[in-house]
Amino acid sequence: RKSNDLLPINIRLDTPPVTPPPRVVKRAASFLYALLLLTVTVVPGSLARLCVVSATMTTFLYTEHLKPLTWIKNMSCALIIGLAPLTSAAATLDLLLGSASTMKLPPALIRVTLMLFLSFWGRELTMDINDAPEDDANSIPTVPVVYSRKFASRAAAGLAMAAASVSLLRLSYTGWRQFLLSVTGCAWHLWHAWGVVKSQGEDSEIVEHAVEGGKLSVLLWMASFL
Repeated sequence: RKSNDLLPINIRLDTPPVTPPPRVVKRAASFLYALLLLTVTVVPGSLARLCVVSATMTTFLYTEHLKPLTWIKNMSCALIIGLAPLTSAAATLDLLLGSASTMKLPPALIRVTLMLFLSFWGRELTMDINDAPEDDANSIPTVPVVYSRKFASRAAAGLAMAAASVSLLRLSYTGWRQFLLSVTGCAWHLWHAWGVVKSQGEDSEIVEHAVEGGKLSVLLWMASFL
């Protein structure tokens, strides 16, 4: 409180933040989306441009049209993240090797894209478990709300196993480093997923640890592809 008194009166810490009117926010967002769609024309490669447009339209439609759809809500978020390596790789290949290079994408790129999509889909389901009371009060039909926390925890664990399988099941490893990073990421990810399943999604602390632990497992999986 004493430190607050030292501040000028117009920036007191207890002063409520100034929130712009919704009309202004909506107009600014629409302008930014339009600007993004215009600048996408300079992105090299048709595949990269398609990925950028798909992610942009997904974010634009998310709040009003996609969020009320139970499974699509989580898939939309996972799709945006999963498209990131594919977009950058497709643009780079087009610059270095020409447009024909994107017709034969490296298998590792397809695997890392699928792995990110599956792992973040499961992570989004796990995050919704702790948000279930608030989502239920606001009539947001997430998986834990529509089905149950127990069902959501099992669905997230299934997606975790699918992501781990994509990370592990490859034709060959170029060295022990890749193998160990992949195995460590899988063990870490599945251990947290099992904790959520064991608690049936009722222990908010375990769920939160699983959400945060997923960041490390994804980093380990990404490093195993390098």
